[in-house]
Amino acid sequence: VMDKLVEERLKLCRKCPLYNNGVCNQRLFYNPQTGDVSSTPKGGYTSGCGCVIKYKVKSRVERCPVGKW
Repeated sequence: VMDKLVEERLKLCRKCPLYNNGVCNQRLFYNPQTGDVSSTPKGGYTSGCGCVIKYKVKSRVERCPVGKW
């Protein structure tokens, strides 16, 4: 069950514009309502967390900073 969860999360992360070589890019800001990405903070935008994705997706308590999982 956990392997399936990890794989689903990885798929979502790899499609995300904040994904950068296996890391959730904390220098970019994403608006989950519009799908827009910005290099500067704006209202309604959330930055990436800076985590190494392959480790974060394995934790049951971790959450995507932009609400994808």
